[in-house]
This record gives sequence, structure tokens and C-alpha cells, in this order.
Amino acid sequence: MKKLVVAVILLFAVSISMAAIDVEKEKKEVKKVVYDAVEFIKKTGKDEAYKYLQKTDKEGNKFYVGDKYPFVFTMNSAQDKSVCLVHPASPKLVGQDMINVMDSHKKYFIRDFVKVAQSKEGEGWVDYYWTHPISKKVKLKSSFIKKLDNETYVGCGVYMEE
Repeated sequence: MKKLVVAVILLFAVSISMAAIDVEKEKKEVKKVVYDAVEFIKKTGKDEAYKYLQKTDKEGNKFYVGDKYPFVFTMNSAQDKSVCLVHPASPKLVGQDMINVMDSHKKYFIRDFVKVAQSKEGEGWVDYYWTHPISKKVKLKSSFIKKLDNETYVGCGVYMEE
């Protein structure tokens, strides 16, 4: 009986550490998507890059993989406006000021995006709840945000729950 309990505990510990490894792997992939998208925008120019990034994976957007996609928002120093410029998973958000949008836990996560982008580091992670584009269920999401320039930032997120 003791061997069975030990085996179950070990199996549980291994599954937890595998899940942690998967999340870390996903976060590395998300960060790479953001860095690659920032580089692409700088190299290609905003207008052309935004048109491309607005495409879905089915339309050939190489940055949109599974449930990971880059999004782009404006920011201003007063933090009173943040307009969506690119959001291939929810095109209806493009052109909308999202600064006052709250997640299901009443968190103004777009304001946190702006704070991260305007920080000394110019990049970082923000956790919030968002609707999964495939399952359509609200899930915990962690997004990596990186300042593109003084007016815009790029982000991409990973869902922390299956």
C-alpha cells in the first residue's frame, strides 16, 4: 500500500512539473512571437505590417499559430486611451479604445499593458482573464507586452488553463 501511495505522489509531482515546463515553454514561444513581430513591424513599416498581422493563420499570417497571435495597441503618456490597431482573433476590436475594458475579475488589464510598455524596461508580463479564441471560454491568460515605440506596444499571450 505504501508503494502505491508513493507511486501516486511521484506521478502527481511529475505531472505538475511537466505542466510547469509546458507553461514555461509556451511563455518562451509567446515572447519570441512578440520580439519577431516587433522586428517585422520595424523592418516592414507599420501600415504594411499591420495589414499582414491582422490576417489569421488560415490567411497566411506566420505569426498566428494555434491560439497565439500578436496584437498591437496605441498608448499615450496620460494612460487615458489605448486603441486596438491589430487583433486577428477579434477583428471587431480594431479601432476601439480599450483602456476601460475590464476582465471578468474587474481588472483593467489594458491599463496594465500600458504601464508595462511605459516602464523603464519597456516590456513584461500581465495576467488577466480573456475569452479563448477556440473554446470561447474565459480563461486565465498571461500576455507578454513590449513597447514598439513611444506610441505603440505589441503583445501576445498564452492561456494558462487547458
